[in-house]
Amino acid sequence: MSQPKKGALALHAKASQVFADFFDIFADKYCIRRIKHIKAILAMEHHRRYFEMACIRLAMSPEDLVSLLQDLIIRGVFDPDLKVAKECFPDLFIVARPEPETITAPLKQKKTQNQVDKVFGEVQQNELRQNFNPSSGQNSMVDGSTPMKGKATTEWALPASASSPLSSTGKETKKLMGRPQHGPASSQETTVKFESEISIEQVVGAKVPNLLPVHLPTRIQQALLAEAQIILERGCYYFVTKWTPNGTLSPPFNSPKSAGLHEWIVKITREWDTYPAEAIDEAALSMESSLTHTIAILEKLGHSVVHGVNSESEYLELMIDAGARFMEILKDGVRSLQMKKIAQTITGLSEPLENQTILLMGEWKKELTEIEQNRRDLKEQEINVVKKFWEEHKRMKESVCFNMKGLRQSLEAIKDGAEIT
Repeated sequence: MSQPKKGALALHAKASQVFADFFDIFADKYCIRRIKHIKAILAMEHHRRYFEMACIRLAMSPEDLVSLLQDLIIRGVFDPDLKVAKECFPDLFIVARPEPETITAPLKQKKTQNQVDKVFGEVQQNELRQNFNPSSGQNSMVDGSTPMKGKATTEWALPASASSPLSSTGKETKKLMGRPQHGPASSQETTVKFESEISIEQVVGAKVPNLLPVHLPTRIQQALLAEAQIILERGCYYFVTKWTPNGTLSPPFNSPKSAGLHEWIVKITREWDTYPAEAIDEAALSMESSLTHTIAILEKLGHSVVHGVNSESEYLELMIDAGARFMEILKDGVRSLQMKKIAQTITGLSEPLENQTILLMGEWKKELTEIEQNRRDLKEQEINVVKKFWEEHKRMKESVCFNMKGLRQSLEAIKDGAEIT
């Protein structure tokens, strides 16, 4: 998500992501756009958990996030007309990027074709690096670009569909990378197409899930996390094997099954400074979340698998996203894509449960409203009964006092008459 232009208002580097994350909470509600109400809103039971997860996802402290929200509300970014938001984040509101005109001139065609070939030459080199397996005894690459004779076929070699530049997985990887797909030319004209950018409604719908906590069945959680752990262990194994000088590792690191995820993470972080610069993706490393924060989340993933910890679906997605980013840092695009597919699976399983929870909350709210009304009616009836009782008691007391007064007067009259006689 691109940042606002310099001509727009000077905002925080993560302002656009915070706007997308909290749009559903602070938009179309005039009463909660006051500054003094922000902390009270975020402290609500159905908002507090989402706010805590947002702090982890954005790698921001609660105080900084509240301060940024206050700044956005003061500027009027959350106003329903979205006028200020369009000025601050113009890229979020671009529905589609227009396609360039078809290039028919031979010179332009040759230049564009050379650029496309260069891009996909780099993609092919990356995929060949991922297929490199020194333990097979046959080097599949010498200088990182030219494959040698002989095909390495081991248990952990990548499938042909993942290494083919025209396969579905390869096309999906190129889509995620924002690169044009390359296939056999059907004519002499070359058309360069770009992926359409999504609208603000899609951004908000994708970034802001339902705020109610949802738990997938424990069996499904464990299966998905165990699969993610295996993918991460294999990625760590190939990374360490590739960048070890002699290509041989001592037990338990001589197999991806021998060492656990925690041991692989400890080994990689301990030897981080010894790896060459080309081994690490600096672009992925310089993203919003720090490497230490990503590794801490991966440790939680391993802990959840070992001890069977039951987690909310949103936290499951956070752990899987951290694993995908770690694979991107290690330049392992195939396994990063596999982690993203697991995250999509979790989202698909969570949406029906979230919708059911919302419906149940609606029914519960209706029942609670009826119960509260019945309680108010009963309390009013109780007050009326008590009030009626005390009024009757007061009337009876006054009657008794009046009768006692008359009896006393009668006794005094009788006593006076007896004295006269």
